[in-house]
Amino acid sequence: MHVHPINSASRSERKRCETQINLLIWHMSEHRLRFGIISAAGIAEKVVAVMNSSKHATPVCVGARDVEKAKAFASRHKIPRAYGSYDEVIADREVDAVYIPVPTALRLEWVIKAAQAKKHVLAEKPFASADEVKKMRQVCNENGVHFMDNTMHLHHLRTRYVEDNYLNSGDFELNRVNNTFSWCLTTDYPNNVRFNTKLEPLGALGDLGWYCIRNILWAFRYQLPTSVVAVGEIDEKTKAVMQTSCVLLFKDNKSASFNVSFRDVVRQHTELVSSNSVIRYDGFVVPFENEPHIWKRDQYNNKAELTVSNDTGVAKKIVIDECDQVLNLFEQFAKDAKDVANGQRWGEESLKASLVMDAVFKSLSENGSLVAL
Repeated sequence: MHVHPINSASRSERKRCETQINLLIWHMSEHRLRFGIISAAGIAEKVVAVMNSSKHATPVCVGARDVEKAKAFASRHKIPRAYGSYDEVIADREVDAVYIPVPTALRLEWVIKAAQAKKHVLAEKPFASADEVKKMRQVCNENGVHFMDNTMHLHHLRTRYVEDNYLNSGDFELNRVNNTFSWCLTTDYPNNVRFNTKLEPLGALGDLGWYCIRNILWAFRYQLPTSVVAVGEIDEKTKAVMQTSCVLLFKDNKSASFNVSFRDVVRQHTELVSSNSVIRYDGFVVPFENEPHIWKRDQYNNKAELTVSNDTGVAKKIVIDECDQVLNLFEQFAKDAKDVANGQRWGEESLKASLVMDAVFKSLSENGSLVAL
């Protein structure tokens, strides 16, 4: 066995060793996972605000293509360092993980760069295609880092309650799921980035439909549908998906549907149907308690409700304790970062959702063709 003396090691070799040592120190310690933020995008404001109150994560730097924007973001959130590029975030030796809220079309590049630098990855969603998710997961696995997308509602206590008491109980046989999610953006047309198909190629299907697809797959315990049919509106000027309605067909005569729109008032409703009961709740993405401007809150910490009705129409309302679903997400992320093999399910779920989204987009693009999975 030939051993190179330390003074002959290349700069890249020393950097790799330092990175591995930093990761080892973190894995052996109880300190918070140190995050670098790639982009000062609007959604990052809320996520980083929660991160600052987490026992499991803390932001240590932020990068933006405009360094002044990064400095302003860092000042608002008391982040120690601000950079004028994303590469500097990835190169920061004190960064254990990166949060990547860049537009969908840019996400693959930065997930790969972060993973190759041995940084755990928390990526915004959706993804441009299932093939891109496969590439992201492959590079993350090759470099021994954790990959998760930021689908927050899956970490809410209400989600866990429905799982434990219904979906996994053996007493609730799911037949159908119905979802709606809408957000009127016509007053911001065509300037909102969601109408820019070069950056957000999936429009309302990606921005809103992702949550519906994840919710449907979650309810069906991540069984894939056999086929999908989708119709909707693609804007003539921007070519963005403005709204769509979709039916997903599963084996054993089970089905799901969802409707998403950039033209309708805010709705975020889900319904889980069996032969003898139905579970309904509003605010399935962001629980809210009749307050205005639900997207403008700094935190995601409201109580959540659901209603369960039996086959005679008798209903009971269940109130779930207040929790912050993003705090729960960071707790889960930090846990899985210490045991990457145990966290593989999150990447698998992202991939399945992207496979369904690819099929839905294909059907929509083909004026409602039946697309098999």
